Amino acid sequence: DFYEKKNLLDLIAISDLYVHAADMEIEAMSCMEAFAAGLVPVISNSSKSATPQFALDERSLFRAGDSRDLAKKIDYWIEHEDEKKKMEYEYSSAARKYSLDDCVRQAEEMFSKAA
Repeated sequence: DFYEKKNLLDLIAISDLYVHAADMEIEAMSCMEAFAAGLVPVISNSSKSATPQFALDERSLFRAGDSRDLAKKIDYWIEHEDEKKKMEYEYSSAARKYSLDDCVRQAEEMFSKAA
């Protein structure tokens, strides 16, 4: 199903984790939206996806196509609530470097260095 932005934000607000099981992905926008909102992602480490680059550590990566490894990672975060809370903050903080203002600033720096 396709969710309108408001409905998607409502869904994110009641979620415990964000699971990104796609084997192929070039933008990772849904993952960035989820961790910007404070969800810890559990991401497939597929070599055909851009999304694994957003995992802050191995606890947020599972072997592509391996449902048992995915289940282990989900169980870890559910069983370690204090660590999950800490990483929710870390992920939402990490998302700031992808904000529009920060991306514009980085582009301006790149252009001034190239000039």
